Amino acid sequence: MIREEENFESGQSPEEALFNTLVEHFQTNQTIRAKKESGNEIGNQDLLRKVTEDEAAWTKFIYQVKDKDAARHFWEEAADRLKGTGFESELEGFKRGVVCQVAVLKCLDKLEQKSRLATPDEDMFNATDLWLKKESIAIQVKGRKKLPGLAFISQEEVSFPAIEHEGNEAIHYIMVRDTEHETERFFAKIERLAEIKHRPVKGFMIYIPEEMLENKDTGEPSEELFWAFKDEFYKHHLDS
Repeated sequence: MIREEENFESGQSPEEALFNTLVEHFQTNQTIRAKKESGNEIGNQDLLRKVTEDEAAWTKFIYQVKDKDAARHFWEEAADRLKGTGFESELEGFKRGVVCQVAVLKCLDKLEQKSRLATPDEDMFNATDLWLKKESIAIQVKGRKKLPGLAFISQEEVSFPAIEHEGNEAIHYIMVRDTEHETERFFAKIERLAEIKHRPVKGFMIYIPEEMLENKDTGEPSEELFWAFKDEFYKHHLDS
């Protein structure tokens, strides 16, 4: 359960403060992509820090919103703010990333597990979104529009990114497409982090199918998602 307060400028509502960062957030992402494509990444570190700070602020805010209508109106207002900016299509993926991370936080809450959102630097350098167990477990969360089911990938499984899943009296495998590069990069960073800290750090990549959310505005997980998450959580002995 995260319990961090967000500071906003005096006189600004939390919603307005977030809306004021939205266009700049996508402009910054655009600049980062352009720099990468041109091979000139000087200054990208500061830009990446700003992007990760924005994403963390939105995640904390949505995590704390309990009212479904309030959350729906919030995202509708965000879409309105982007009209005519050229970034209208960017909101869908941004929102998916936020609410899927919130879904993981809420699953952990239901399991009575304490978690901490990674700092912007931890996100940038370690590709880590969340910490568990006194920072001995690093988690990266990815939301996907279409995915057959929850994918919970450990370092041991990275050579074959598939999750065994029981359902309809049969066992099948949920293949996660286009993950080889990002999983290898994540786990390489976790191995390096463990060396720096001189203690074990376990890494997990969690892929959340958007369709398994009970509410796509609040990030509330469906019962199906929660029970799948719980099964994987205990399967990987994360309760110990």
